[in-house]
Amino acid sequence: MKFVFDLDGTLCFDGMTMSKELQEVLLTAPKYGHEIIFATARSYRDCLSILEGELKKLTVVGLNGGEVFQDELLVSQYTIPSNALGTIVSYCDTYNLPYFIDDTFNYAIQNPDQIPFLSNVDPLNKARILPVQELNKPIKAVIPLAEHEDIREDLIFNLNKLECLDLTYHDIERCLYINLKGVTKASTVLNHFGRDFVALEMTKMIFLFSNMLYIVCKLAIIPI
Repeated sequence: MKFVFDLDGTLCFDGMTMSKELQEVLLTAPKYGHEIIFATARSYRDCLSILEGELKKLTVVGLNGGEVFQDELLVSQYTIPSNALGTIVSYCDTYNLPYFIDDTFNYAIQNPDQIPFLSNVDPLNKARILPVQELNKPIKAVIPLAEHEDIREDLIFNLNKLECLDLTYHDIERCLYINLKGVTKASTVLNHFGRDFVALEMTKMIFLFSNMLYIVCKLAIIPI
């Protein structure tokens, strides 16, 4: 059986680490014929402080489904079209909006003081901060709007007109998450691994996994 785990709020509770007990339990899964998959909004780069040792060799579906790493190697990516990225950046420049844009490992950033998750970015200092035009195949963009709620509807309206983007607004973080249209954690897991899996994730994300075999809302570690 395949088990798909979210990281933040499910296995990681401080944004940086996973308990040794959880790591040990996850590493026993292959001995019983099970496969562990991590599905997260984070870049694989930002998972490296959480997934220690052999865990980092397991499958990681990162950037909200935009990339897949297996055995520490990139095996799949879904990139934002260059014209759409240009529109995103142009809009942000016009209104001085912050943004955070990932490719498979490096990133571009504007107004870093307004990025709420910045403390969790690249904890091992392996990435380069690049001008946005130098990113290699950008995958996910995040636009924090906590200080710009007055233009949120206009921004979403204009980006939707491009008809090639998947837009998700996070009410608690007050951030707009942008991927290639149709790309989510659930869609990538389904495309790569089929429906025969159990997903263990925060309740707020359950709608993304409506096609799965099982949903587990609250995680309990029990003997396999």
